[in-house]
Amino acid sequence: MVTGEIKNKIDALWDVFAAGGLTNPLEVIEQITYLMFIRDLDVADNKKAKESNMLGIPYTSIFADEVMIGERSIDGNQLKWSTFHDYPANKQYEIMQEWVFPFIKILHSDKDSAYSKYMDDAIFKIPCLMRSFTLNMKWKVRQNVKSQTNIKLPYTLIRQ
Repeated sequence: MVTGEIKNKIDALWDVFAAGGLTNPLEVIEQITYLMFIRDLDVADNKKAKESNMLGIPYTSIFADEVMIGERSIDGNQLKWSTFHDYPANKQYEIMQEWVFPFIKILHSDKDSAYSKYMDDAIFKIPCLMRSFTLNMKWKVRQNVKSQTNIKLPYTLIRQ
């Protein structure tokens, strides 16, 4: 059972979603999962780049080139969580809605894969929540005593 300080933090996070109009728990978890995935793409890509550099192995980041979304293109590095997570909320939303979310929807080239089928109808629904996530609720998660990362739900939430 979750009690005390942790419960208060989880309740505060749910209040942020409810204030933004997301009250369905399944939608909330889905949107949190998208945020986690987007952040983890950046973390994993950075880790692979560092490991490749240490080993002297060539590595091409998924964010290295220009990314085409329809007829438009953007520098792939602009889609990294570490690049846009400190932008003002309205700029974050613009990048997430117009670039990052469409980018993650087309990541898998096999259109018959489970990933592609699931992401085909995925919708980013957090316009008014970006400010809360970035300014008011900077969360860390304790997965275990040794490792901590930002926004890794549904593990234990810890306010920074």
